[in-house]
Amino acid sequence: MLEWYFLTIIAWLLVGVVCALIGYYDMKKRKQVSVLWIVIVFLLSVVGLVIYVIIGRKPARYEYPPKTEYPAPEYKFEKKAEQKEAPKEDKKVEQIEGIPRCPDCGAAISMHDEKCPKCGRKLKDY
Repeated sequence: MLEWYFLTIIAWLLVGVVCALIGYYDMKKRKQVSVLWIVIVFLLSVVGLVIYVIIGRKPARYEYPPKTEYPAPEYKFEKKAEQKEAPKEDKKVEQIEGIPRCPDCGAAISMHDEKCPKCGRKLKDY
């Protein structure tokens, strides 16, 4: 009869070890290992594992990814080959009576303009 007691206690401890390992791997996965809960699950076996699942489990923590620091961008500008200006063509602009025109590009100008707003030619000599 004494042998049954020892076998029962050994079986209880083996089941407790298995339950404690299950609880430990769950805690490790959630990154919340607690020695107290492992001891409770080991001593109470299946009952302790059920109590841990109901009470002791906390939601898994969300870990934010590390902030990445990027180097400042380097801007590289390509120098364009100097473009030769095309010879200016004489544009035929419809002359409307009373509207002054730029003698170079033919854009409509005001009598008070010192430079042409389109081509930038100096209109008045002071």
